Amino acid sequence: MKPLDYRKALGLGFDSMEKLSLLKTITLNNLKKFEYYQYREDELLDFCNAVGKPFLYSNETYEDAVEILEDINGLEYIFAYVMFINTQDDCEIKYILKSRFISALESIKTNYSTIEDEDGFFVFPEGAKELDEALVSEPLEWLKDYPKSHGTFSRALKQYSDGEHVRDVADNFRKALEEFFQEFLGNTRNLANNKAEICQFLGINNAEPEVASMMQALLNSYDKLNNSAAKHNDRLDSKYLEFLMYQTGLIIRMIITVKESQIL
Repeated sequence: MKPLDYRKALGLGFDSMEKLSLLKTITLNNLKKFEYYQYREDELLDFCNAVGKPFLYSNETYEDAVEILEDINGLEYIFAYVMFINTQDDCEIKYILKSRFISALESIKTNYSTIEDEDGFFVFPEGAKELDEALVSEPLEWLKDYPKSHGTFSRALKQYSDGEHVRDVADNFRKALEEFFQEFLGNTRNLANNKAEICQFLGINNAEPEVASMMQALLNSYDKLNNSAAKHNDRLDSKYLEFLMYQTGLIIRMIITVKESQIL
């Protein structure tokens, strides 16, 4: 992946400025305690060209590279740091820098993935931007009319982002959906007892029978998964939390969209 392509792709995520600032502090501290080595002029030149900074001949090339990184913030810092790693010719040095960068990402509880190709090492935020907007951001915005559910869904998203206990995150996604049904339908029934009424709402609003049937099956599976795996014995693997998050947003989005279509 070429630098310009990577800069564009990186812009899809890592939008927490607090975490970006902490990542910068940790990685710079690691570089400053790193034993200085011979970072060659041609390596510094490649780094400067990649990040768009002027190259000045110097006897302190490593220190110059660190100073350049110090002056860069936000997403551009991640881009610059990755370019700094990729301009290392020494495989051992590159491996150490890469390992420490990954450790820093893990320490700030950021979901990420990495790839390596003929152009080097690259790191990306996990999750698809389109899905995040449609099934996380928009439902969260729409839930402002449903304050209890909005608060619980927000808490679940923060816990998910921070990598907290799987059981707690899963249970809060379930609770957010349960509270949404209660606020939407104006009752205090639990999730299991509101499933039929939600499907009836879809039928009344001209949903195809197959849609209502699919929603019933989805809610049954969703409720069963949370009750058996997350709520009681913490057997739910953390990689399935993203699935639960998107399913929660999908159901909320479906119900509110149907409601809004009847108003128009």
